Amino acid sequence: MTPPRRLGLGVLRGAARAVTVLLLLASRGYAQPISHAAHRDGCATGDALDRDLAERERAAAARRSLLGGPAVSALGGLIVIDDDGSLTDSNEGSVFDLDRTTLDFDPVSGSPGAFLARKLEAAFDPDLGRLVATFGASWDQVQLPLEDLFPFGDGLFETAYATSDIGLFFQPQPPSATGYQYSRSDLFSSDEPRITPLLRFGPWIWGDLIDLYLNHDSLTHVTTITWHERTTRPESNPHLDRHFQVRLHASGRIEITYPDAKPFCTFGAVQVVSSGPPGPTLEDVSTLSTTPTPVRHVRQAFTFPALLPYSVFSVLNSRFGFDDENLDAIAIYQTFYTDITFYAGAYHTNGSSGAEGVGTFGPKATSLLHMNQIDLSWNLRDDGSRMSVLSHELGHRWLYFVGGVGDSRSGPHPAQNSHLPARFLWWTSDDASCMGGTRWTDNGDGTFASPAYRTYYSYSPIELYLMGFMPPENVEPWWYVGNQPALEGPYYPPVGSTFSGTRVDLSVDDVIAVEGPRIPAYPDTQRDFRMAFVLLTRQADPADVADLANVRHKMSLFAEIWPQTVGHEATIETELDEILAIAEPDCDFDGVADGGQIGIRLDPHATTVSPGGSLPYDVTVTNFTDAPRSSTAWIDVILPSGNPYVRNPIVGPRAFGIGARREVTRPLRIRVSASARPSGPFTVRASLGTPGVCIEAESSFTFTVVP
Repeated sequence: MTPPRRLGLGVLRGAARAVTVLLLLASRGYAQPISHAAHRDGCATGDALDRDLAERERAAAARRSLLGGPAVSALGGLIVIDDDGSLTDSNEGSVFDLDRTTLDFDPVSGSPGAFLARKLEAAFDPDLGRLVATFGASWDQVQLPLEDLFPFGDGLFETAYATSDIGLFFQPQPPSATGYQYSRSDLFSSDEPRITPLLRFGPWIWGDLIDLYLNHDSLTHVTTITWHERTTRPESNPHLDRHFQVRLHASGRIEITYPDAKPFCTFGAVQVVSSGPPGPTLEDVSTLSTTPTPVRHVRQAFTFPALLPYSVFSVLNSRFGFDDENLDAIAIYQTFYTDITFYAGAYHTNGSSGAEGVGTFGPKATSLLHMNQIDLSWNLRDDGSRMSVLSHELGHRWLYFVGGVGDSRSGPHPAQNSHLPARFLWWTSDDASCMGGTRWTDNGDGTFASPAYRTYYSYSPIELYLMGFMPPENVEPWWYVGNQPALEGPYYPPVGSTFSGTRVDLSVDDVIAVEGPRIPAYPDTQRDFRMAFVLLTRQADPADVADLANVRHKMSLFAEIWPQTVGHEATIETELDEILAIAEPDCDFDGVADGGQIGIRLDPHATTVSPGGSLPYDVTVTNFTDAPRSSTAWIDVILPSGNPYVRNPIVGPRAFGIGARREVTRPLRIRVSASARPSGPFTVRASLGTPGVCIEAESSFTFTVVP
């Protein structure tokens, strides 16, 4: 375990170990801005993902060295990390912020391709017209006749092509690529005319269906194209039902409307690219207002940040001493959404058991499980009862690529055709593998039926063998449905369905013939595992009491459930001594400190200050216990009116560590401008704990500005 950072390096950072605050006080007791010197986003697997994440890690390394590292807290065994920008990659994009707005582009007479652009309140036309197509998971496009010629740039168009990835073009398009978000370079890679409300690379986990509507008003000569995105999986996102609408006026005017697209699950590229002479390109539509702005092209990508899981692991290594030898897995949850891949709700990377004969072999390494936003998408099914998604991701520690199984696998997952009944039942009588496949029924006539409900809650015998929890002689034969292309993809088949095919039987000997025997072999395999749980927050999305309770519930529940899925052949510890040794009080999740272990004290050198003067004060933090402690410190200002200053905190939040029975004091200073008017009292308040959740200790003093 590495020693905690000293207070002077983590909490109060600045020149000469002092933070200077410039306080500008106006008449009538109102405060003007305070400036201060210390300031305070399925299951992808395999080598390709690891290489991509490693590249992002290198790009973030420079940021980490400049930013000094994120704030880390420990609450009852749960690690809370406040991302300072070093744990996520912004992908060169920005957060979607066009909900309930209309982008209005009015052509400039005599200047083809030039517009006066405005951002207005949403002007959504509820008369969608006729349904012309319903797009599924595969990319597609539909040719739309335009009853009025549409002038766009230096061309007149009588036909448009609407694509399933929410784009409108004026000539046929090749199939879209999938699996990544738009970057700025993508936006400028083509000058082909287009109008895209939210163009995306391929389908997305949120909505697996898009209805396309077309309406033409012969009186106003307006053609309206509407994409209605919806889902057949309301358990993944019960709130998804949104529209993207483009209205083409015969005059050349364009309206793009977003009536119900929320930022947390919206990404893509808004583009208005016309033919004609080059001109100014708008790359930030948030700068538009009701005042017309001259533009020729619009190109902006809205993206989610990408998590850098190796950076999270690095934080845990430096703070708690965790490494590949003493920690088997890290489950990373977040209060905000970050990009994974465009079909997945979580992923596993980096991890390996170090065993041979399991298909994918490498040295022992900690499994990094990116679980994304709390209870988002597939994670909603881990709501306190099943934990199947987390079991699936942890399973990849052993279960990636395995040979000798014919066509029963699709990459790192069992194919839908796999018959993988669970050995140990705990949720339903039809439990099957949480990794993929299902418990098929062989009807004996060349057809096979899937259960009427989802069954992915446990592990099959061949998986338990590969994990080291079963000897090969106890592995029952299994089979898959061959000669059925509809079932060759990964994960789970449709429920309550019947397919024709050919049964292909398999045994553990088939695997051993290709991979060799498992080394180490049962029963001399690892049986006790250690897993840390992390909740990643950021300044815009702090954790609240419910978030902490939710993840702590998952933490304790998984330690109870996972051993059941492996027949109690193994245990998993989720409340780790390294974390508990320096954990802050959890406040019983009621926002009231259990307290008494660590304290903070403010000692002002005076209680009055004149305009142009400064008021020095000391901050002292004391650890009253016989063990190292960690916490987070911040300082706020309360105005004479009793309201908090709008730019609080003026210092922090900053995480720190302090040794047993230690006391550390650091000087700070408030400087008052020469133009300040007499007023007061102002309150300076220092806090320890978790901002917005738990106040472990507080101290304050007041001062007044006097003539």
